[in-house]
Amino acid sequence: MTSITADENTFGDMLWRQPSVLSETGSSLTTSSGGNSNASVDFLNFDKENYQSNSVDHLSFITHRSDHYHQLMDDLAIIDEIYQNFDDEVESEPYERQVADAARNVAQKKNLADQMCQSEESYIIDLETFECFYLRPIQQWISDPANAEVFVKYRGLCSKTALDSLFVHSRDMTLSHREFCRGLKERLDMWGPTQFVSDIFANFYEKMSLYESYLNVYPSMIVTLDSLYIKSPSFTKLIDGCVPPKAIPPVKDLVHYLMHPVTRLSSYSLVVSQIAACTEPSHPDYQALVRIKEKFVKREKKWRTITKDRLAHVRVLEASRNIQGNPANVTTARRLYITGLLTQVNLSDPQSMSDTRTYLLYNDFFLYCQKVKLGNKKSGTNKLQCKGVIDLKHAEITPLSAKLIVKMSEVKKASALSSFMRKSEPHSSKPAAATLVYGFEIRSNEPLADVISTGFQGDFAAVPGSGSNVKRRIVMRTQTESEQNAWMALLRKTSQLLTRKG
Repeated sequence: MTSITADENTFGDMLWRQPSVLSETGSSLTTSSGGNSNASVDFLNFDKENYQSNSVDHLSFITHRSDHYHQLMDDLAIIDEIYQNFDDEVESEPYERQVADAARNVAQKKNLADQMCQSEESYIIDLETFECFYLRPIQQWISDPANAEVFVKYRGLCSKTALDSLFVHSRDMTLSHREFCRGLKERLDMWGPTQFVSDIFANFYEKMSLYESYLNVYPSMIVTLDSLYIKSPSFTKLIDGCVPPKAIPPVKDLVHYLMHPVTRLSSYSLVVSQIAACTEPSHPDYQALVRIKEKFVKREKKWRTITKDRLAHVRVLEASRNIQGNPANVTTARRLYITGLLTQVNLSDPQSMSDTRTYLLYNDFFLYCQKVKLGNKKSGTNKLQCKGVIDLKHAEITPLSAKLIVKMSEVKKASALSSFMRKSEPHSSKPAAATLVYGFEIRSNEPLADVISTGFQGDFAAVPGSGSNVKRRIVMRTQTESEQNAWMALLRKTSQLLTRKG
């Protein structure tokens, strides 16, 4: 299943951090041990003759054989040295741990800044490539008086103002990200434990406000580009010829460059949060980092809904350009919610997984496609071709029934020959692993004429009060439970929207 994700997955890892505080554990043990040892030395640091005269009865094992006395003193000296070394080690351990934690955090912080810098360089190359191979040719095409007629003829679809905004925003983005990347590089070149980066991110935060106006004009840009591509043969030829076959770096499809700025927006709040997390609270840059982190997080939450909407919109353009016979053209209101592989279950053979196709769910369409090969076998490329539409108006989307799950999870009976072959193998007695089944059912309204043309393939029932429609039962199988839940939620949402519209 395809999901809305950003390319810059290099900043998604959580940081691990040891506490940099002085530990109070173990101090009582070392103090008592040291005290006892010193007491033993003081007790035995006496005048030998006086001791012999007054304490002969009690310590005769020392006075009668002087070599025992010297051996005891040597042993106690060794014990004292061990205790002293142990005291030094335990007392210095919290400080050493604190130093090690601080050094680890400094290294992690530098690593994050370096990764951010590398990612910015890659993004800047994308912006420059977009401008060089797409925006400049499009701008020249618009300036040609011979192409002015299309903007007049399709005034409601083709907006020259929207394309002018695209040129301006793309140029401003490139300048802002170059400045941000240059600032990070300068700090990395003179990196140290007390290095500041909050001011770099604060300045970039202010520059990122241009993305808000970019997101606002985004739908008009998408519709204009699609309309020009469909209605102007010269524009179609221009776009198809924008991608040189051996360009370095390789030039990607137009949709990639339209999508990349939107998918990237959420990465900055994550990076700033990670840098703040691995900065010591005693660091002079800590408070400023926390403040700018809160600003980035707040803005990311504010933009979250609109970025998801814009990505769903540009996906409509992507599908329109890559699926043959796609009835879902680009409009200002159409959105592509989810795409992915689903297996339609044949109720007469519920274990079969042969009917697996690509399904696309829009906010007003649910269609399925099949791969087709264009060109010869060696150089041909696979593309999708629309094979049908499932009507979701008044449709019912329900989980798989327990009875159906049992049938779908049953292991097929093997033939006599395969059974004989398994018995001849030494390790053929292992039981078959249980199969987990995920999926859902759709009960949709289908026109009777369409059902007759397909030869009544599937499970159908008459719709009460409607002589021209029949209710069709479609069983879909997914790979995981998360896919099952996502598809069911979005299908129900789309069905409700279409039912309300009538």
